[in-house]
Amino acid sequence: MTGICKSIPEILENGKIRLHKSWKWTSADNSKGQSIIVEQ
Repeated sequence: MTGICKSIPEILENGKIRLHKSWKWTSADNSKGQSIIVEQ
């Protein structure tokens, strides 16, 4: 599958990174969504 994703980084108070991701598949059903990924 192929898609596109835009990630906006945020630096947390503890120095770790949180990524706010907006994504969309460009194949299959063209679904889209948002995800948040936090460094551990």
